[in-house]
Amino acid sequence: MLAAPALSAASFSAIRELIRAVAGIAMTPEKEELVKARLASRLRELKLSAYEEYLERVKTDRVELSNMVDVLTTNKTSFFREPQHFDYLVQTVFPIWKAERRPRQIWSAGCSSGEEPYTLSMLLQAHLPTLEVRILATDLSLRVLTRAKAARYTEAVVQDVPSELRRKYLRHVPGEGTFQVAPEVTSRVSFARLNLMGDWPMKGPFDLILCRNVMIYFTDDTRTMLAQRYAALLSERGVLMIGHAESLASLEQPLRLIKPAIYAR
Repeated sequence: MLAAPALSAASFSAIRELIRAVAGIAMTPEKEELVKARLASRLRELKLSAYEEYLERVKTDRVELSNMVDVLTTNKTSFFREPQHFDYLVQTVFPIWKAERRPRQIWSAGCSSGEEPYTLSMLLQAHLPTLEVRILATDLSLRVLTRAKAARYTEAVVQDVPSELRRKYLRHVPGEGTFQVAPEVTSRVSFARLNLMGDWPMKGPFDLILCRNVMIYFTDDTRTMLAQRYAALLSERGVLMIGHAESLASLEQPLRLIKPAIYAR
């Protein structure tokens, strides 16, 4: 395999500014080798010989700009990731929803390949099967959204699903070593591409918003902006969940902390 071309300081700076402007992601200088390695595959695909050529390309090619953001962002996720959040939903939030018996809306922001919204939908099917709850799941990456819509996962991925839920809501695909999420789970979820830095066409209100392990890549100004926008879309007693490695404590925003990484109006 050919070595990656040299990445000049000017080109790296331009890439950092572009990814921040487009996706809100603040890349530190320490990410230079990662950027160089990941974009090298795009240069090979496009038969370009320099990162300067690639920067000129993404200025006019929106599809390639999307590819650039895709390869430079992390899409790590799993079923039942940070399970304390789901325990809180089952023990505290769902009983209130069951008692009030009115339709609910959930937004999974930065849903990646779908494990988070499908986790929510499995729990809703198990605990509130007759309640009308719609889940909007959005991500910037078209690649991971395609995987999410397929709703098919390897055996290694579904190991994080509790055995009872796995038995009920995952269908083994013979000969493939994969599992298909059941229709009663997928039917609650709608996927859409959304750039959190752009316009949000949905109006809410949402009873629950999850934006977990997404804002960790953003600057304080961007996190403040997002927290304020999420708060504006929450219902009166709506809940926002963020990643346990994240915090809104130092930001100017209207939400109050009620549990670790859980905020409310």
